[in-house]
Amino acid sequence: MRGTVSFSDVMDLGYNALYKADGMETISILLVDDSESVIENLKAVLEMDRDIRIVGKAKNGIEALEKAKAVLPSVVIMDVRMPEMDGIEATRYLKERYPEMGIILFSVDDNTHFRLEGLRSGASDYYVKGRPTNELLAMIKRVYSKVM
Repeated sequence: MRGTVSFSDVMDLGYNALYKADGMETISILLVDDSESVIENLKAVLEMDRDIRIVGKAKNGIEALEKAKAVLPSVVIMDVRMPEMDGIEATRYLKERYPEMGIILFSVDDNTHFRLEGLRSGASDYYVKGRPTNELLAMIKRVYSKVM
């Protein structure tokens, strides 16, 4: 657990409190995509899982670097293709500064080149948009278990 938590912090978080009744920490996630609708859809699906809490969102790699520094998520889910700074370049920067942070790159392209470049840049895994969300949830939990 990073930092201290006050009673009012826990009350503000509601259902997805920092610690659940079983004592396990929730997985904090930063969502990064240049499409607001993709972010909102992902957020809605992921927040149904009580192990997950969305702590921020960004629309490009530059914003992702700023948000990650501010909220220190356990896992970042980041689109590969974005304006200003793409997900692969942002992953390199994040892994240099926060090697313990898990990063899942995602794209509509099931492209071997993107997948390999993403993994070389330090990404923990690669998810293809449109695959079943239970695969993404399992991937998030697997990545989290390796970084924590």
